Amino acid sequence: MTHIKICGITTPGDADLAIQAGATFIGLIFAPQSPRCITVPQARQIREQIGERAQVVGVFQNQAAEAIQHISTQLNLDLIQLHGQETPDFCQAMPRPVIKMLPTTDEAQTQVNNLIQPDSNIQYVLFEPPKASGQAITEEAGFLKWLRSSKIALPYFLAGKLSPDNIGPLVTAYRPFGVDVAGGVESVPGVKDPQKVRQFCQAVQLATVSEGVYG
Repeated sequence: MTHIKICGITTPGDADLAIQAGATFIGLIFAPQSPRCITVPQARQIREQIGERAQVVGVFQNQAAEAIQHISTQLNLDLIQLHGQETPDFCQAMPRPVIKMLPTTDEAQTQVNNLIQPDSNIQYVLFEPPKASGQAITEEAGFLKWLRSSKIALPYFLAGKLSPDNIGPLVTAYRPFGVDVAGGVESVPGVKDPQKVRQFCQAVQLATVSEGVYG
């Protein structure tokens, strides 16, 4: 089954909506540059609402290790997502298992290989096009061709301008461990649209049980 990560959750109600629709990972953003950034008190309310119903992921970008460690401990995060230029050593120092974002560039294969080390703290990779490219993951033809021919040893998420309209074929073709969406299921940044959330999750679920061409 392809897992669903709904990211940029800002309220307990939106967390409930996402979980009821089928999300198994909930992303809480602490990167100050994001319009979906929340405070620790806001996050604590969401964390308490989620309980054990989904994996709670704290998302950080080029932030101090001490700040990340403090927040992850306060909120009892399940995973830490590092969305910047963090090194393997930095990832290894985190107090929780890591999802490491890698951009869909020509260096992706080398970067993945560098992250796959014995006893690594990096549990998952998340592939996303660089923001400057303006591309959706579905438009990254060269990267997706490489992904199809590669045998990546780490489970991976795909992200980048995903929506209810484009997610089904992507899941059918590539069978990723997970998909990650934020803006594609919102009415405005930080506010999830119930219909879009349900449509997105339903599309993933339907694609998961269809015949794919992964491999």
